[in-house]
Amino acid sequence: MKIFLIVFILSLLILASCKASNQVKTSQITAKALTEIQEETLEKGGALQGWKKKIQKATGPNTEESKTTAECEALMKQKVEGCSKHEGWSVNNAMEITEFATDKHYEFQDVKRQDCPGEAPGTPYTVHTETAFLDAQTDNKKASSYQVVCSIGCNWWDCEEGLTGTWKGIYSEISDATYCKFKETGSKIFEIRQSGKSFRGTTEYSGSSTVIGGENCQGGAESNKGTISGEISGNQVSGTMDYSGTKVPFAAILEGDKLSGKYAYSTGKYGAPFSGKGEFKLTKKS
Repeated sequence: MKIFLIVFILSLLILASCKASNQVKTSQITAKALTEIQEETLEKGGALQGWKKKIQKATGPNTEESKTTAECEALMKQKVEGCSKHEGWSVNNAMEITEFATDKHYEFQDVKRQDCPGEAPGTPYTVHTETAFLDAQTDNKKASSYQVVCSIGCNWWDCEEGLTGTWKGIYSEISDATYCKFKETGSKIFEIRQSGKSFRGTTEYSGSSTVIGGENCQGGAESNKGTISGEISGNQVSGTMDYSGTKVPFAAILEGDKLSGKYAYSTGKYGAPFSGKGEFKLTKKS
């Protein structure tokens, strides 16, 4: 008997002989910078509606072959509707019907894909893959025997993973100690890796501070390295910079390759109350 193999756009599914199976997994994909829906449909051996009637007439409406054919048709439509709700997505749905008495075959394959808007080719994304496989078959020695095989695949990815990369720019901060007030300016770097709605990475800054208030105060060179983590929703970015235990929460706006944010913090780790408020403006470099 002919075995139907289908190569998914993002993953290879090897079809096993079982009643039904479902799988969800994640992998990596690279953007193609195309916003139009790309699609290709192949149908051979007639039309599905004709085969549905033929199977129902030969085997009855409540047989596994009839029910699987109807279930597969509905599932393929549902998968396209559900998958296309994401900004970046692709579907690869396929069905094959074999009539053992005549060795006639019906084959259908529907491939669709839509990439994230405005992204450069090569932008990495985390892809989520959802698959299902249906197989119904009676005794192939019977004159009315059929096999119905159905393979369903949806791959989707969040277009908001544009945070991944190196961000460089400037920062400025006003800070207050017990009797002193400082203004600090310098350069700031984020190294970020985004996965879905979450991101994490490293951060560092290098600058200098000057005294703008108080007595017996002294400014000087300022630098530190730490970690960064948080979440993104739309173009709203929120997270925390952690410099050696000093946690600095921030909120930022992502606009293309620009990331602008503000932060505020307070700490007593220096033996006295110390607080600061600042802002940063960064540009994505890679």
